[in-house]
Amino acid sequence: LIHYVGDWHSHPNSVANPSLMDDENQSAVSADLTADCPESILLILGGRSREFEEIRAYVYSRKSGRVDLFRTNTDVSQCNPVAEDGVQ
Repeated sequence: LIHYVGDWHSHPNSVANPSLMDDENQSAVSADLTADCPESILLILGGRSREFEEIRAYVYSRKSGRVDLFRTNTDVSQCNPVAEDGVQ
């Protein structure tokens, strides 16, 4: 079973706030009854330097609109990504 949960992207050299296009796209997904996704998640990585210093998370809800979940000022360049096979 494949089910859309959400999306992520980065805003290089900028804050991790959703753009107007981000808001429109995620709101359209949660509003689309055929998508069967009444709430979708958006993660944005942002920062004013070469490394991303900020992570923000949002839920776009069919009933409640955009809900800001959290904001963290973290040096995400120190994160260890998990490979596709699940091995770090």
